[in-house]
Amino acid sequence: MQRAQDAINADLTKLQQRMKRYEGLISVPEEREAYGKFKEKLSSYMLLHDKLVALSLAGNKDEAADLLTSDMRMVYDEMDTQADKFRDVNVSGRCHVVRLIPDKAFADELTQLRRSRLSNALLRECDECEWRRPSVSGAAGRKDF
Repeated sequence: MQRAQDAINADLTKLQQRMKRYEGLISVPEEREAYGKFKEKLSSYMLLHDKLVALSLAGNKDEAADLLTSDMRMVYDEMDTQADKFRDVNVSGRCHVVRLIPDKAFADELTQLRRSRLSNALLRECDECEWRRPSVSGAAGRKDF
């Protein structure tokens, strides 16, 4: 469990560094608005993540799984939508001419975050857990992975 938590913390530290760098590159109001909403959703997601960890550590695996596949999935999807919006501004060229190409490191980090499914990592680390619920990201039907 500690190994999974350490990996998550390292990923979050990298994400925070890249987010701080990205904030300085925002050039149009549309992008700033979407990025602000993304940050709000990320904060909500992390609060739910903390609740998930507490439930898991307390042995409430069913409650944790329900949280993961309901509230957390909804907030994750909202966060993903906002990330798509500010990415689309960059890709479309509506941003400042200097920034026609989005920050690759930040885009890579978002992709890694999507793939890692932070909260699932904690639950999968538990050997006695047997999960038969849908994945939080619904990756099977997605084309952005």
